[in-house]
Amino acid sequence: MIAASASQARPQAAVAQAPPQPRAIPPLLRRVQQAALAGAAAAVLAAGVAAPLPALARSTALDLPSCTKLQLAPAGIAFCDVRVGRGEAPALGDQIEVDYTARAAATGKVYDGSRGFEFTLGEGEVVPGWELAVLGGQGVPAVKEGGIRSVTIPPELAYGQDGYSCLYGLSTSCRVPPGSAVEITFEYKGLGY
Repeated sequence: MIAASASQARPQAAVAQAPPQPRAIPPLLRRVQQAALAGAAAAVLAAGVAAPLPALARSTALDLPSCTKLQLAPAGIAFCDVRVGRGEAPALGDQIEVDYTARAAATGKVYDGSRGFEFTLGEGEVVPGWELAVLGGQGVPAVKEGGIRSVTIPPELAYGQDGYSCLYGLSTSCRVPPGSAVEITFEYKGLGY
């Protein structure tokens, strides 16, 4: 352990000291907290509640084109195919690979994104609305390999009133605010192995 320098040492006072000031969370501790949240999310998944997008995926905006004219499906999902794929559509139980960027609709800020992200359809590894946008159903066609799709997922098929990635449980600190829809643009690369 590194000792504090004389200028950093706390003065010993005979009177009561002021409460310590909050400190910024170091990046390593933040990742540990996110990993703990991911473990808690796994417990939530086991209970059958809507799952968050991968907590530890790198937050980055990918250079994927998106649409402005979305079609609203009866499920409440708005979608647009930027590019219609020519390959096979995935099936429930398939492990697939996607590149994606996810934004909170309420803020427009990117909160997640990844290249080569793999997940298994039907396992609750992503929010239910994203699985529906891939598999199709309720007025949304299945995406085909090579396709790029933009979707706006309503809160009830995303993170609901809990929001996502809320620091210390504070709704004002959420990367996806409570009650916010999410916007995901993804390219379906094909089956993951």
